[in-house]
Amino acid sequence: NVTTPPPHTPDLSPTDYFLFPKVTLQLKGARFDTIKAIQKAVTDKLQVIPAEDFSNATKKLATSANQCSASNGSYFE
Repeated sequence: NVTTPPPHTPDLSPTDYFLFPKVTLQLKGARFDTIKAIQKAVTDKLQVIPAEDFSNATKKLATSANQCSASNGSYFE
C-alpha cells in the first residue's frame, strides 16, 4: 500500500520547533561579511547546545507524533 505523506507541520519537525529558533535567536541582529563567517557562527552555536536539549526535543517529537496520530492529523494544542 502506498500512502500519501501528511503535509509539513512544524510540530513534527525538530528543526522547526527546536533547532532553528534556538540558533536564530542567538544570532539575531548579527551581521556577517562572508558565507564562511555565517557557517562558523552557526557551527559555534550548535556545538554549545547541551545534549539534554536534543533529548528533550526528541521526546517532544514523540509526544507530538502520538497526538497527531490520535487526532488523525487534525489541529491540536
